[in-house]
Amino acid sequence: KLQFLYFIGMPPKKGRVEDDEERDGAVDIGDLSDAYGMPIPREVLLVYSIAVQVSPKTPLEAFSALGVRLVGPFEVLKGVLPSGVDLNMHWRYQYDPPEVMTILTDAGTNRPSKHWCYHRDDPEEQPGMVVKGTLDSYEFDICAQTLLQFLVQRCVETKETKLSALLKGAMAEDKQKAVSLGDLKQRRTKKAIAQPLSKLGMSVPFNKRTDVGYRNMSCSVNELKKLILKAMDGTNSKTQADSLASISQFVDIANDECDFGHGLEVGLNYLALVQPGTAQHTEAGRLLDLAYMLLGRDVFQKTAESLLSFRSEKGHPPVSKVYEKSS
Repeated sequence: KLQFLYFIGMPPKKGRVEDDEERDGAVDIGDLSDAYGMPIPREVLLVYSIAVQVSPKTPLEAFSALGVRLVGPFEVLKGVLPSGVDLNMHWRYQYDPPEVMTILTDAGTNRPSKHWCYHRDDPEEQPGMVVKGTLDSYEFDICAQTLLQFLVQRCVETKETKLSALLKGAMAEDKQKAVSLGDLKQRRTKKAIAQPLSKLGMSVPFNKRTDVGYRNMSCSVNELKKLILKAMDGTNSKTQADSLASISQFVDIANDECDFGHGLEVGLNYLALVQPGTAQHTEAGRLLDLAYMLLGRDVFQKTAESLLSFRSEKGHPPVSKVYEKSS
């Protein structure tokens, strides 16, 4: 069973630098943003600077006392990734929608079961929150507004006062104001126009005056889930098969009428449920490809295509190697 994906990312544009303190000056936020095709928050450099201060030789393990390991953009900063193809598939688990990007995993294991991600609704936006996913579930938990705030929370939980002071100093430098988890969830609920199975919410441009940009699905999320699961295991009735076909037809109509969010919602729910080798897996690809294209979210479009293609490659086990030194 495919569990998680570990694609090798590309090295920083300015090449590998052996000394980590020197590297902080060699790779800037612009370099990282260009590499990912999305804006990377300045706090990434601040967190990495603290990591180097705490653990100069192994900065990716600097927060192991908090139960987490730095990955993703931090591995780019460390210069440990061999040359590769797609940073946006790096540490992408099978249930990860394109809107999430892994930045932390479990500490002390080469096969982490949990990962923490930046989440954003649009690849042109800065991340709006840090969320947690697991190996075997499509549901995510909202954890904090920023990575620094999440790490400070972990310090409180683990009573790491030294790390907490350093992280709070970085928050002040980044002019971050702490937001409670309750307030963050309320803001997310208010912004989200729909709630796919991931529990992350979904936001698309919507004109309230013209009612254009999104329309509700013709069934509930749970009803759609039942239809998809029955279709995959072959236990659906003709009526249920017709209902599922009608949902896809409604998406096409919604797209024609510029309600692109409708197709995205259906597609994200498909992504959470479908298995490789099924017609529903193919349909997930079609729905998401159209939705992201019409919304102008090209980075997400390519990520969804890569994820679904990788899922379909039989006999290709997930790579679980954790890099600390360049090979």
